[in-house]
Order: sequence, then structure tokens, then C-alpha cells
Amino acid sequence: DDISEAWRSLRQAFDYFARAGNVERAVDVAFYAGSDLELTRPSQAQLLERALALVQEGSEGYGRLQAALGQSLGMMGQVEPADQAFARAREVAERMQLPRLELDVLRLSHYVIGFQMRLDEATAIGDRVIELAQQLNEPHIEATAHFFNHGQWWRRRVDEGRAHADACLRLGKQLGVPYLLATAAFAQATMAAMEGRWDDAVGHAEWGLEASPLDQRLIGQLSAFAAVRGNTEMANSHFRRLIETVEMVPPGPGLEWTTLTNVAVRLA
Repeated sequence: DDISEAWRSLRQAFDYFARAGNVERAVDVAFYAGSDLELTRPSQAQLLERALALVQEGSEGYGRLQAALGQSLGMMGQVEPADQAFARAREVAERMQLPRLELDVLRLSHYVIGFQMRLDEATAIGDRVIELAQQLNEPHIEATAHFFNHGQWWRRRVDEGRAHADACLRLGKQLGVPYLLATAAFAQATMAAMEGRWDDAVGHAEWGLEASPLDQRLIGQLSAFAAVRGNTEMANSHFRRLIETVEMVPPGPGLEWTTLTNVAVRLA
């Protein structure tokens, strides 16, 4: 499939640059491959470890690779090694005064800490990510941080959650990236459902699927909404569609299979 092919291509590119002695390009490839959530797997961390052997400890490249390693390990549940990798990356960013590296450390740790349900810590990190992303003109990163921080409604901070969902939608429309539009739609649908506005929730999710028809998050959301409203036939129809899209992705700790598991539990 596309993801497996992308992973093979990135590994081949890394091998090529490493053999050619082009460390800078090898590090760039390893960081890109190592910080992609869809590529989370044990071999991702192994690739980053190989790249780390090419760079000087304490250098900027070392810091970038440690940040990516923190995310990779953290998303595979290796919490302590992930925190240690993030700490090493953070030390480089602070010592060398590299705001871009600081942003990378924060945004990658934001994902990990959020998925570990360390919610107050994740919210504080997300606020700093938003601030830095605005300073460095990184609206895509800012939009993603708003998406994660809209989850403050879990802590009954409804107004804050809605403000982040609205900011995510504004940036998604501004950038016009299908994945970001789907992400913003998911946030809007979540807030509407949380407030009992089910028709609005369904409308937001369906709008998001127009931008990104295979987005598993939105398909799963529609299945869950239908189940809550007692429409079993519609819930099962969306669930079958969800299975079809998730099967395109190799089984693993990625978001797609997590989404399928969560929806299956709700429908059980």
C-alpha cells in the first residue's frame, strides 16, 4: 500500500545518503520519516538510532533526531525513554538558542503527552507551540496544536475548547489542506456533539469528508453519532466503511487502527 511504499522509499533514501557520506541529507530524511505519525513502528526508532550514529552528540542534528525519537518511542508506549529523548533534544535547543528546534521538540512531545492523557501538561505545551508557531510563521503546526488543545473540553473547559476548535477551522480554511480541513471538521463536530447539537455534529463531519473522503476519524465519528442516536443500521454502515479504509494501513499503533478499536468498543 501507499504507506508501506513510502516507508520503503524513505529507508532507501536514507541508506543512499548515509553511504554517500551526505550526513545532512541523511538526517533530514531520518527526521522526516521519524516524525511521521503514520510511520510509527519499531523500525522507525531503529532508523533514527542509525541516523544518530552519524551526527555529533549535542549538535543541532542530534537534537532534531532525539525529538523525533521521543515521539516514535512515546507513541509505542515507551514513556521513560521517550521523555529522556525529549530532554536531550530540549537541552540542545536551549543551549544553542534554536527556536525552530524548540518548536519541533514541543510539537512532537505534544502528541505523545496528549495520547498519554497527561492533559494539563499537554495543554500547556500546546499553548507554547501555538505561540512559537505564530512567531515562526508555521500555520500548519499552529492549526494542529489548536486541534489537540480543543480537547480541553475533557477538563470541562468548554469555552477554551471551542475557541481552539474555531481557530483550527479558520486556519484550515486559510490553508486549504484537505487533512487540516478534516481535522478542523472533527474538532467542530466534537464540540457540537458534546453540546448535544447532533445535526450540527453530523453536518460538520460530512463537510470534512467532502474535503478528505477517506479520513478514518470522521467516518468513525459518524458511526458513533449514529449509534448514540439509535440508528443502528447507519452506525454499522459507517463502521463497515471505516473497516475498509483502515485495512489500507498496515496494523500497528497508528491513529487509524486506534480509531477502529475505539469505535468498535462504542458499538459493542
